[in-house]
Amino acid sequence: MGSFGDISTFSFQSSKLITAGEGGIALFDKKENYIKAKSYHDLGLLREPVTKADPIGIGTIHSIGFNFKMSEIHAVILNTQLKKLNLILNNLKKNYYKIKKIFYILEYKKFIKTELLDKNSSSNHAFFVFRVLKNKKYVMNYINKVGFKYVTSTNTYDSHNFNVWKKFLETKKYKFKNHSKNNVYIKNTYYIEVNSK
Repeated sequence: MGSFGDISTFSFQSSKLITAGEGGIALFDKKENYIKAKSYHDLGLLREPVTKADPIGIGTIHSIGFNFKMSEIHAVILNTQLKKLNLILNNLKKNYYKIKKIFYILEYKKFIKTELLDKNSSSNHAFFVFRVLKNKKYVMNYINKVGFKYVTSTNTYDSHNFNVWKKFLETKKYKFKNHSKNNVYIKNTYYIEVNSK
């Protein structure tokens, strides 16, 4: 977990599984990236260790920076959440498999595919994700019949959508691999947020 790429980020915003109301953490592969981020979130200063007093004098600013620190109350909330981590993860897993059981008939008849993760990945069971392989109308009628109200398409054009980011990044001259294949998957893929209670 947290080892994909040079920097991995985790959000503790209010709608996340583990929440502090706001805030997050970042993990770094290289010390130089950690130093840049630390300075950026701490007014451009570079206090090492963190307990050290504010640097004084010309040349104390290390980079452009802001005052992005989690408040103590947010930290207390997060600490309490982390103590319940095993309970949260166990509830997610239990509820995920309840949903999977309801969708079993669709998968058995090859209307949908649910095991979409790469073989080298594992699920935290926060989302039940499925791709419609055939007869989308039948699948959606079944979902309504069994009572799932909040089934979200990954093709919704919000800030999480691949095409929204693709358009933005293309204007910045970034290139993509297999984007036509991604669009086919995105168009037919849906998810249900799993309850952790």
